[in-house]
Amino acid sequence: MSVIVEKKKVGIFFNLKTYGGVQTCIISLIKGLNKINIIPDLLTDDEVNQKIIVEHDIKLNTIPIKYSISLENKKKLLPFFQGGIDLIYYFKTSKLKAKYDFLYIYLPNIIVNTNINYLYYLSMSPRSPGFSGRLFLPRLKFFLYDYFIKYFIPVYEFEAIADKCVINSGFTADLFFKNYGKKLEVVYPSNLISGNLQIDYSQKSTVLFLSRICSEKRPEFFLELCLKFPSQEFVMAGSIEDDKYLLYIKKLIAEKEIKNLKLFVNATHLEISKILKSAKYYIFNAKEEHFGITTVEAMLFGVIPFVHDSGGQKEIVIWDELRFQDDEIFDKFENILKFNEQRLLKLRQQIQVQALEFSEEVYITKMLKYLNF
Repeated sequence: MSVIVEKKKVGIFFNLKTYGGVQTCIISLIKGLNKINIIPDLLTDDEVNQKIIVEHDIKLNTIPIKYSISLENKKKLLPFFQGGIDLIYYFKTSKLKAKYDFLYIYLPNIIVNTNINYLYYLSMSPRSPGFSGRLFLPRLKFFLYDYFIKYFIPVYEFEAIADKCVINSGFTADLFFKNYGKKLEVVYPSNLISGNLQIDYSQKSTVLFLSRICSEKRPEFFLELCLKFPSQEFVMAGSIEDDKYLLYIKKLIAEKEIKNLKLFVNATHLEISKILKSAKYYIFNAKEEHFGITTVEAMLFGVIPFVHDSGGQKEIVIWDELRFQDDEIFDKFENILKFNEQRLLKLRQQIQVQALEFSEEVYITKMLKYLNF
């Protein structure tokens, strides 16, 4: 008589609509799950980009989450709720108790039934105000939460479940400790780039911005660099979530008459690889970035990073000369442009070794070790 082995059910909370840092982590996690013969369910309130699935040859099931408000209204509320206290009561995970053996949760505002095995992958301490410059609304939110909401919807009470959380950088781990008094294991995000790249450095010439094109990443600073250094060739590439913001950036480019910039929106993984092969310098303008996996990917391609001197970027780019504060971006970048080829070659060797610390294999191993049924 044959024994029937029951397949284990694994769910993942997030989306795969566009490429981004968290989506990169999810792609790698699905790869790892597929290798151990698990096809996970992606629990999402957004459409799934089938091109991403095909590009990375991953297997998953899409489980749509239906909210009691429209996606359009949800997006209008997000700036006020900073990720959405609203989300939690639309999909009570107590309903999942009989369906899933394990949940990977990339959204901090999902409350899980304590009888379900689960792991939160946090990109920020849930009690932190978030990006600098956006402090008033988060503080108001936490005030209202502490005095009125948490007794009914304890969405930010992570002290008791810290053992079921990992976090994406030392920077965010320090913020979590400040907010909750608990230390979390740091699991650096994955990257989708092979460490054995054949790179022709003679073909590298462009200055690259590669990130989500949104206000938090401050692409306006990149446009100022384009104007300041007209002899350089610049490329801006990344996914877009807000069409109005894209129109704003295009309007700035037109008004400033920027001629030395090429713009690539929602490029595929293959197209991004081609862009990285021709890039000589990589610019990352965001302040207090939680980590920033695209910096790692650029470094693996031998692209010299030039990043803001804050947040998780300091853990990736450990060389002071390759980091800047706002008031020194032009002077420091001009200095980098003066590096001779011998110095650039030495830097490339160093940055590629550093980037290997943030590999897909390490990420998958650390995430799967929590998988217990």
